[in-house]
Amino acid sequence: PTDTDSTTISLASTNSISRGSGGNNTTNTGTSASYATSTNIWAKLLGGNESVWDGLDGRDDVYDDHNDNNDHDDLISTKSRYENEGICGTAPLKICAMGAWYETRHFFQTLGKHPVIILVSLAVFGLVCGLGMWAVESEREAFVKDRMDTAKFVARETAEYFANEFRRSMVPLYALREAIQYSQQFDSLPSLIGNYPSNLQAENVAILGGDMTQRNITGICDQPQVLADWKSMVTKISDEHDLNGLIFRYRLWPKNVACLEFKGGNAMMDSGMDASYSPHPFWSQVVIDIQVDRWNGLHVFGPFEAKLPSGVADVFCTHIPLWTSTTGENAFKDVVKVQGTDVQNVWGFTMLYLNWSAMKERSNMYERFENVNMEFELFREEEPRLGDVGPKGLPTKEMTKLA
Repeated sequence: PTDTDSTTISLASTNSISRGSGGNNTTNTGTSASYATSTNIWAKLLGGNESVWDGLDGRDDVYDDHNDNNDHDDLISTKSRYENEGICGTAPLKICAMGAWYETRHFFQTLGKHPVIILVSLAVFGLVCGLGMWAVESEREAFVKDRMDTAKFVARETAEYFANEFRRSMVPLYALREAIQYSQQFDSLPSLIGNYPSNLQAENVAILGGDMTQRNITGICDQPQVLADWKSMVTKISDEHDLNGLIFRYRLWPKNVACLEFKGGNAMMDSGMDASYSPHPFWSQVVIDIQVDRWNGLHVFGPFEAKLPSGVADVFCTHIPLWTSTTGENAFKDVVKVQGTDVQNVWGFTMLYLNWSAMKERSNMYERFENVNMEFELFREEEPRLGDVGPKGLPTKEMTKLA
């Protein structure tokens, strides 16, 4: 048939498109195709003698459903197996293990083929460790040096304070010695007390730390004028140097006999102990050091604990000898047997007690070290360091034997 002003589109096996147009009776042949006779793909799919679906007839594996029950059973079996083995089953673990085994084997195979890798690795490791240790050691040395420098600075500063305070506290003792020797207020005391066994009262009297030989000094050291002169002398010296309570006790020993003492603002008679003949381990050592051995400088003992009105405190005591003149008629006049040894020109000695606890408190030494996050240990050497610091003898911690 003919159709004017129409367009015919045919899908042919050649994928060509035919178009007719116009109002004349024009017939296009050769390129047009009918559904029945051409090789059009749609015709193949949808019908005709050679339908493409015909090739699938009789193939059970394509669309036959006779195995649906078996497939359902397999699904149930697989689900049960995964539930028994875990959520992920064993496959991920196997893959992980195989991967690890492969990487490990590959690693050692590579090392076997290229042993230089081991040497280079060890060299780099040693270099890094060496540099690290060097850096750490450098930092440690720098830190230790800094801490040591700080500790030395604080220690020197604190020691300088103590040295200055000790010098100041010993000045009254020197002043007291000069006042006794040149004031002549107490010149009669040695002769009144006399040498042993004059005025002997008792022997082997038990006191703190040992035994003493005691003289009777009543009527000699308790005379009102003697006590008044002693109080006046000590008070003036103490007020002049204004140590604010660091020195809390003075004692005077004519002929090495404890005669006068001053403490708490009061002058009083002492115990009468004769240090030259007493077997007391401390006091016998004191007179041996300062008179027999002629101790050079101040004879300092301590620190030791003593009971004060404010409580127990650490204390130093310092002794200095007194001698009679060695010229003219006084030469070789006063000979005293000191612990078995004859010593010439012995007048006696005087001493004072220093409150070491108060001095430490005033030094702020605890705050000084605490401010730099340090601790300290304070100790004293027993042997003299410069020839004038002492005393020698037993350690002070074993000699808490002062009355």
